[in-house]
Amino acid sequence: MLKWAIKPIEELSDTLNRLSNQDFKTQIPLLERQDELGDIARAANIFKNNGVALNSLQDSLHKKVHDQTKALTIKKQQAERDNRIKS
Repeated sequence: MLKWAIKPIEELSDTLNRLSNQDFKTQIPLLERQDELGDIARAANIFKNNGVALNSLQDSLHKKVHDQTKALTIKKQQAERDNRIKS
């Protein structure tokens, strides 16, 4: 009986640990349960989805910063070249 009660808690604990390490491919168990463990599983699923969205936004921001830095570097090189030509 004790194993029956503890196994779902261990599953959720393991899943939450994987989510805390940004393993967003992990599947959330117990979503269909209509008890407190199901509530915890659904909350974990929301955290997972928010983590995926946050990672996507971070990737997008990194790309924008990279692209803008590259564009500014090119403009700086052009300005330096123009200054050398003027001199």
